Amino acid sequence: MFLGIAGCASIGTPQGGPKDETPPVLVKSKPVANATQWKKKKIEIEFDELVSVQSANEKVVISPPQKKPAIVSGIMNTVRVELQDSLLPNTTYTIDFSDAIVDYNESNPYGQYSFAFSTGDSIDSLCVSGHVLDAATLSPKSGIIVGAHANLHDSAFQKEKFLRIAKTDDKGHFVLRGMKHVPYHIFALGDQNRDYMFDQKGEGIAFLDSAVHLWTEICQRPDTLWQPMAKGDTTRKVDTIVMRDITCFKPDSLLLMYFNEDFGRQYLAKSERKEANKIVLYFGFKADTLPSLQLLVADSIEHQDDWYVLEDNPTHDTLTYWIKDSSLIKLDTIAFRVDYLKTDSNDLLSPTCDTLQVVFKKEKAKSGKKNAQDNKRNNRRGRKNEKDIEQKNDTIFRTDTIVTPLYDAITEANDSLFALLSSRIEREALNDSLANSLTKDSIIVLNDSIFAKNDTIFVWLKNDTVFKHDTILPPAKKPEVKHFKLTAKLGSDIHVYAVPTFTWEYPVAHDSIEAWHLYQKVDTTWKELHNFDLEQDLYNPRVLHFYGDWDYEESYKIELDSGAYRCIYDSITNNKFSQEFKVKAEKDYSRLTVNIVGLEASQTAFVEVLNSSDKVIHQEPVIDGVADCLNMPATDVYLRLIIDTNDDFLWTTGAYEEKRQPEQVFYLNKKLTLKANWEIQETWNIRELPFENQKPKELIKKEDKKR
Repeated sequence: MFLGIAGCASIGTPQGGPKDETPPVLVKSKPVANATQWKKKKIEIEFDELVSVQSANEKVVISPPQKKPAIVSGIMNTVRVELQDSLLPNTTYTIDFSDAIVDYNESNPYGQYSFAFSTGDSIDSLCVSGHVLDAATLSPKSGIIVGAHANLHDSAFQKEKFLRIAKTDDKGHFVLRGMKHVPYHIFALGDQNRDYMFDQKGEGIAFLDSAVHLWTEICQRPDTLWQPMAKGDTTRKVDTIVMRDITCFKPDSLLLMYFNEDFGRQYLAKSERKEANKIVLYFGFKADTLPSLQLLVADSIEHQDDWYVLEDNPTHDTLTYWIKDSSLIKLDTIAFRVDYLKTDSNDLLSPTCDTLQVVFKKEKAKSGKKNAQDNKRNNRRGRKNEKDIEQKNDTIFRTDTIVTPLYDAITEANDSLFALLSSRIEREALNDSLANSLTKDSIIVLNDSIFAKNDTIFVWLKNDTVFKHDTILPPAKKPEVKHFKLTAKLGSDIHVYAVPTFTWEYPVAHDSIEAWHLYQKVDTTWKELHNFDLEQDLYNPRVLHFYGDWDYEESYKIELDSGAYRCIYDSITNNKFSQEFKVKAEKDYSRLTVNIVGLEASQTAFVEVLNSSDKVIHQEPVIDGVADCLNMPATDVYLRLIIDTNDDFLWTTGAYEEKRQPEQVFYLNKKLTLKANWEIQETWNIRELPFENQKPKELIKKEDKKR
């Protein structure tokens, strides 16, 4: 419900004098509070001074909820509410102002204030109150609608508007007023479309497992009596504190755990091809299944059926397809069909297909004039090189010299090393005693990999039956050998529990686990170890995880032989890798042992160790009532415990239609300071404090600052 706000003319205030800290005083109202048989839509509340209504849209809540927004205004010393909807018969109306009413000059709040009247002969006066907390973090949820249904069918929450509503304050507290003596279902709702029902899966909710019955009882509350103030006194003094009987409205401690269901609209959000060899698909939400791709290319284009390597992520919402087929990489545009599950208008997943065309945009060519000049220059250079090679080869292949340096004769053409064979000469290139026969009139290309493995290439020339021994000398600077990069997530100092991670630049076509080596430094020598495991990442085929059994303060070295891994492009292999590192000392760590009280024997739970930003830095299962956290950093930490009902070692949200509450969460209500080389024992009764008092205040304050 939105509220219209009417303002009033700006009125000046006298300067000087003491600051006004006295809140306004209510003088009268029309109708009187709790009036019955009131049929008019205008309500006026008069105060003893000028007043205004602050943030009426956010703070003022009217029950039953209004279809058309009421107009709420502060005019002179009167607060006026003008209802726009027709009044319902025999209905109690409540206008909850919260702390919106303030004096005009100094904004001193009148206080939490609610006004009620009835269109019938009686007024409903029962109340119910409680708190709304975030189910995962126990943080108070402010500005959330809390509503009541007398219709106890489960579908009422999704199909009918609330009968009564309230809104939570900054502590997550709420009060539902004007209630009848009947059972209610109570809900909390992050009402995105302001229709007062849960009709959008993306809305946050909270619900109770059973109906709430309201009652009143007589209880005692302390009341303070003050001494009379003598003339000139500025401070009030307490005379007596007495206990008075008052009517308490029950229940007054309802707890609603607020959560978002595990739901999102699934759709194909975006496709891109920023690199020629890579297609990326982005989906709107996580998925349980992967899409299938079918190429749509011309029959004249030959391509592999197995044309890509998939790089996934745990939620299957960002998928990278590395194209293996060079014929596809060369295409500016690749068309394909995607079959996947998409969320329909009923919020159900239905099979669908999209036809996509992904375009690789090459870098813009040089300007016309400069490009023409470069082409002309290259053409002249190319004709000169071809002529030089022809002349030099004519000399080379007719010489009787036993050793002839061929390199100078073949380096000029197109940045390649090659020799043109005569029709009268058959040539064999011997490399490590392995002969590669070449036919007549062919070209032998001496590529980078040949020079990388050989300082000198011996070539035998056969002319009729006479063999001559020629030598190809390597260039002064060997051609650069292409390697694909290996990025290591491995520092020079690591934690004893660290798992080094290695990421390849491209997907791998061939690997060799035997090429990895682990060494431990013993005195001044490196001793090879074999107690390690290497695992490919479950989702990203380019990532490897290295599991070693590390000892405190020991030095290690990980090595990878060159050429052991080959990527999917042009037989490019890896370069040699080697990195040394040292494990931190045991004295650098702290040990935290948490003894849990209040956990039922049948319940599975785990403890999360949090930093000062409420982020998880460690998880530990509770075994026989104890969470033993080893190798902890020396820092300030907080503790959260989760009842793990589905044994997945994760917090699991709830689901309304399944009537499943989110997994229960507890916070230790204090900070723990972990010190290096110390062991700390902490006994924690998880049920000692009410949930709304469990989360440490400093964590809540930091969340408030972020908002």
